[in-house]
Amino acid sequence: MASKNKAAFAASGWRAYAVSVREGHSEVERRADLARKLGFNVLLALGADAADPALSDLGIETALQAFAAAARRSGLSASAALVLDRVSADHPLACEISPGAYWPQAADLPLIDPRKPIARASSDLMLRRPQAAEVIGWWRAQLERLAGLGFASFAQIDAASPGVRLGRASTEGGVRNLRRSRSAAPGAGPLLVEADGLDEATLQARLAEGVLAGAEWAFADAEGLAPTEALRSVNRLIHCDRSGGAIRDWTGSGGAFQLLSRAAPTGGVVLVRNRQSRPLAWPPADWPPLPWRSFAPVAGFEAPGSALAPDETLLLEASALTPAKPRPADPAPPLDPALRVIISSVTPSVDAGAYAIKRVIGERIEVKADIFADGHEKLAAAVLARAVDEVGWTRHPMTAEPNDVWTAQLSFDRLGPHEFVVEAWFDVWGGFVRDLEKKRQAGLDLALEVREGRALIEAALARASAPAAPELTRAAKALAKPKAADTVGLLLSAPLAAAMAAADAQPFLAHSFVQPVEVEREAARFSSWYEIFPRSQTPDATRHGTFADVVKRLPRIAAMGFDTLYFPPIHPIGTKNRKGRNNSLTAQPGDVGSPYAIGSPDGGHDALHPELGSLDDFRALVAAAKAQGLEIALDFAIQCSPDHPWLREHPDWFVWRADGSMKYAENPPKKYEDIVNLDFYGEADASALWRALRDVVLFWLGEGVKTFRVDNPHTKPLPFWRWLIAEVKAADPEAIFLSEAFTRPKPMYHLAKV
Repeated sequence: MASKNKAAFAASGWRAYAVSVREGHSEVERRADLARKLGFNVLLALGADAADPALSDLGIETALQAFAAAARRSGLSASAALVLDRVSADHPLACEISPGAYWPQAADLPLIDPRKPIARASSDLMLRRPQAAEVIGWWRAQLERLAGLGFASFAQIDAASPGVRLGRASTEGGVRNLRRSRSAAPGAGPLLVEADGLDEATLQARLAEGVLAGAEWAFADAEGLAPTEALRSVNRLIHCDRSGGAIRDWTGSGGAFQLLSRAAPTGGVVLVRNRQSRPLAWPPADWPPLPWRSFAPVAGFEAPGSALAPDETLLLEASALTPAKPRPADPAPPLDPALRVIISSVTPSVDAGAYAIKRVIGERIEVKADIFADGHEKLAAAVLARAVDEVGWTRHPMTAEPNDVWTAQLSFDRLGPHEFVVEAWFDVWGGFVRDLEKKRQAGLDLALEVREGRALIEAALARASAPAAPELTRAAKALAKPKAADTVGLLLSAPLAAAMAAADAQPFLAHSFVQPVEVEREAARFSSWYEIFPRSQTPDATRHGTFADVVKRLPRIAAMGFDTLYFPPIHPIGTKNRKGRNNSLTAQPGDVGSPYAIGSPDGGHDALHPELGSLDDFRALVAAAKAQGLEIALDFAIQCSPDHPWLREHPDWFVWRADGSMKYAENPPKKYEDIVNLDFYGEADASALWRALRDVVLFWLGEGVKTFRVDNPHTKPLPFWRWLIAEVKAADPEAIFLSEAFTRPKPMYHLAKV
């Protein structure tokens, strides 16, 4: 019978409703019935110590027997709360049975005068000799007597020490230690929550702590007025979850709110308490990453609105969401040999090869990669590099450094697009030689190793090309002789190592991603620019400057050490809504307008402003600049004046407003009415616009301009720039595009990639 009851406790938890044995029979009956309805399965008798003189006149044995019977009639198990580790000063154990086993608590002792006898305090006495046979025997007798009265288990409350060791309990429920709940603080184990004298908020916190404490708890309510719904919820949660998971404190002691949780097989329980003296916004902004995503308030612990009141406690049931299942995969093992060797952290690279790294001709590139594999096999690695118009690769062996880092040096001597890739494999011969040398130094018998080395050489000879074949043939013949001299020395020789490397089968060969490299002129990295407005180079303020005027200034500019002469737009300037001097909105007669308002009846982006000179004049300027060691850089501004020929020829390349008017360039509240922008993704054939802009650049490339400063590149589509630059560089690898700087680093960095 005892083992059956113990199993029942383990299955349902120990949930005790505490009632004083001083209550009358009818009140005990009422409390037992209430406890059953609230989900308790134990009726705990407070004050059940039959040796307490204060109970001697109450017919304690009869009262206890009736208490246990009332519990049974309500389907509850009876339990008695005892105090095993301390007694009152007039208790029989302290006065008669074993007075030497008890002593005053340390806090109650007066200062000791060694010249005088020690006086006993009148307060409770602590058990200092729990092994005393008299104490153990007395308590065993009491437990057996109480068990005979119908009590199935016993409990201590706030025991200061383990107390009496009673050996194997003679009752099925055993003796458990309860601690009184004094705050909603972390701590597992059986808990006693006392409702008397607590306000509603504090009682909510204590009940919530009862849920977190574990599978065993007790509740005492002298008035019988505790919140029934909350008690039912606490017992339901304890009954359904007896995992005994550890309590986790997510917020520590200094946060605005306390957050405790205990995991359960199907979710968990979460306690939240507002520590502040003001309302706490719900849910809190700094809610920690709990392992659950579905939370429901427990009945009896009201869900908050937008805030938790000061000292308010919320108890939540947490449910775990169903884990995501991976997509169906090939059930076959991944036996691809290339997966065995790992190549990672390849540098230099841009987005793992999505964009080209940029270098100038002859610049040294140090390629690094982390390369490793399982086990202790020796690896070999190389960087393969080539120009994209080459079929074969140039191999650059890599050198192993500490921590599985491999490096190689390379450079490129041609302009244009190149690429490299890192490859690595098992170096079977290298590993064989490494181990052979170690065994030789250890003085081991190497006859079997010599046979294995010969087999490796013969296998390599079968696949060897002309350069390696002679050395491999010589080694194979030497090792085949019955009494070959210094076979180990031959296997360790450098010529044989070189031949074996040339005939390497490269087992478990793996490759990194292919990293593009754009090799450019040195001017892409550094040059000295001199900016000039050609129209301002006239010595006569009444005359528009010309290209011929610029030619006259070239020697002086070159003498200052500049190597690039940069022009803002030199194309025809529109007259509609032309800006005046100092960017005023109204142009006066003779005002030349902004050079960025490109386009007039004289032409667009592939034309020259007539007052600057003819195309022949421009060609003469380019030639004169080249003679001075200068190259011309043009501003590439993709915007049009309202007079640009494209508005007449291709109106669908532009954006029009709902009333049919032209949409001018804007940066609200600013409006640039002398400029209109192009629509790169219009409803018409946008590819025609893209090709027209590409052809503008190709036109100026044909006129000797190889460097372009791009105006406002971040206001044009990034895919357009990537396509345009690739098209132009395919036509002339010497072309250089440089971006106008602006104040958004992320778009600037991305533009640098293209």
